[in-house]
Amino acid sequence: MVDAGICVIDLLSSVEVHEAWAWIKNHISIEQVLIEDHGYNFDHKHWHYPGHIICVDQCENADLLLARLYLVSQLAPVSDYLISLKNDTRDFILHLYSELLDEDVARVVNAIETRRNLNSFRNSLSEHLAYWAILASIIKSNEFNDFSVVKPNLQPEDKGPDGLAYIVCDDHAIIKIISVKNSINPPKDLISSAGFRTNDVIEPDCTKMLDEFYAFQYQNRGFQRLDEKLNSLSQELHQDTTSQIRHSLLLQQSHFNGAVVANEEHVNTDLFTGYSKISDKPIRCIGIYIGSANWRDFAYKVQKNVKEILSDKGINF
Repeated sequence: MVDAGICVIDLLSSVEVHEAWAWIKNHISIEQVLIEDHGYNFDHKHWHYPGHIICVDQCENADLLLARLYLVSQLAPVSDYLISLKNDTRDFILHLYSELLDEDVARVVNAIETRRNLNSFRNSLSEHLAYWAILASIIKSNEFNDFSVVKPNLQPEDKGPDGLAYIVCDDHAIIKIISVKNSINPPKDLISSAGFRTNDVIEPDCTKMLDEFYAFQYQNRGFQRLDEKLNSLSQELHQDTTSQIRHSLLLQQSHFNGAVVANEEHVNTDLFTGYSKISDKPIRCIGIYIGSANWRDFAYKVQKNVKEILSDKGINF
């Protein structure tokens, strides 16, 4: 029971949330194409409509719909809305209990472009877009008994993985380790370092996507953060939470999901070259590409909608 003195604000109605979820679930592609020469699955996301295939920002009202999804995954615990998504019901309402937005969230919502073309909101949005794309793909595949996904980082600069999913199937489990990069320029330099591609050499502080996956798989880097998230998901899904089981799942059952959000013109199956160095099983290496006609402009429009939704409800940020 909510205390009578607490302010309860319905930020998004159940109809508004369901409309946004139905948009991404019903229209996003889930096909994965194995790239034989490189040893990974290339999952090039498109939005399917009768008679044509388009990019995310070419969908009608995509900026508004994605703004709603962003607010859901930024402001609500996954457990609050995931069961509604799984059962395709319309009973989740996004509530806020204060007219003042959390300062850490407000900092991202109000972020502006810097001279170096860096924008915290665009970085944050890319993590949330990849999160919803992967969530929709899991549900559309319908190849699970149960699953849960860790929500994206509160701020894009937060340390640790960009996401983790635990999928329970009949006779096995899949752990998706998610890393997200985005760019308004060609994104190749964000995927892997030259040293990794040519000599399997990675720098201790390297933040390139494949370098980080490699360092986790063979050097245990970042294991504790992932193990903590997996432990939480294991408890939520009522699965065995022993450290030995978690260790085995992370190192033997992990699917490395590298997601790139950038302009469609930069899509290239060679982007994830080197994935095969991380695992000799291509099914464990997924390269996701979410293309926009203009990623910078689209992110700005989504940000504008996020602000308008908050302002219309009297939220101070």
